[in-house]
Amino acid sequence: RSTLPPAARAALSAARRHRIRTQLAAYGPALPAGAVDCTVAYVDGTLAELQRLEARKREEEAAGRTFGFFYVPVIAARVRIVRGELRYTLHPAGLEASLPWHSKRVGHFAEIFMPLLAAAAREYSFPDADFLFGMTDEPAVCPEQRGGARPPAPVLAWNSQRGCSAQVHFPGYDFFWTVANFTPGAAWRFDTLTENEATPWDAKEPRAVFRGSSSGIPQRDELARRTRNCTDRSHVDCAVWPFDVGMVHGGQAGFLSAAQQQRFKYVLDIDGYVSSLRLKNLLLSTMAVLRVESTSGNAQFYDAELKAFEHYVPVSADLSDLEERVEWARANDAGARAVAEAGTRFAYERLSLQDVWEYERAVLEELGA
Repeated sequence: RSTLPPAARAALSAARRHRIRTQLAAYGPALPAGAVDCTVAYVDGTLAELQRLEARKREEEAAGRTFGFFYVPVIAARVRIVRGELRYTLHPAGLEASLPWHSKRVGHFAEIFMPLLAAAAREYSFPDADFLFGMTDEPAVCPEQRGGARPPAPVLAWNSQRGCSAQVHFPGYDFFWTVANFTPGAAWRFDTLTENEATPWDAKEPRAVFRGSSSGIPQRDELARRTRNCTDRSHVDCAVWPFDVGMVHGGQAGFLSAAQQQRFKYVLDIDGYVSSLRLKNLLLSTMAVLRVESTSGNAQFYDAELKAFEHYVPVSADLSDLEERVEWARANDAGARAVAEAGTRFAYERLSLQDVWEYERAVLEELGA
């Protein structure tokens, strides 16, 4: 549960409600039942684009030419809450037949997440609501994707981006998935380390650590380039991910456990395709988080509450000041330690499962208000 005092919790809840109402205001007044259908039609329409690209790929390969493309269809769940009961349908409607791997992955997420929402809907007697929930990391439906037309019903997403002017933050499945980095009981949670495993601040090495792959993200490639001459290469290797329907992949070399990473004083947080979903876990690590500015304005529901040089050390989007920030931390050990401790307090006070449930409850209550 949250460790924030009651008065501070009340102020936090009020501020979060205000942000939720501001995001929902982008959609205008409440709509009659069924009004979300044209948004569903847009989501379903993305499948046709995928099928067109796949047909072109087959034609190019038949002619002996290579054709590379990366296209993920907009995937969303249409959710209805009626008299406390929740029902959902995944879209695009033809996803399972046309793209089985995506269908399997998204279906798995939905099977984890939707029952939790259904239980909450029954327990708290949420008002009737009709909305879409984005099931991909990128925002599902934006006015910018619709020629400027505002989606007719709210689209909830765990990640927002600068290029999408209508989106409603909603904590994602990662907060409830038991194998996620920051779920209580998960082996990867930094705060589950025993006293023998954890490294106290004064015994940590004054170096920065990053665990992850490039994911084809320019910022992560830039990180590898900039640290080429000052990186411990024994911890760096390539991970090969042969792709098939079952998404079988090879193991990663240079593996660092949570305890091994925690031997360092600083840890890097960099966007992947969207806002880094590991950030809560990094805040729990007792390391000072060096957070690289997002090039796309990626954000999660709590980003507006984080403060630079209080909860994290900011790094520019192009990483040009990365070494400068590390040197600042080394020269200001007390300040870096204070950042690490404040980040951990932030996670315990504002990102507990209680906080997540209350935020989701606020969104669903405001949806039907």
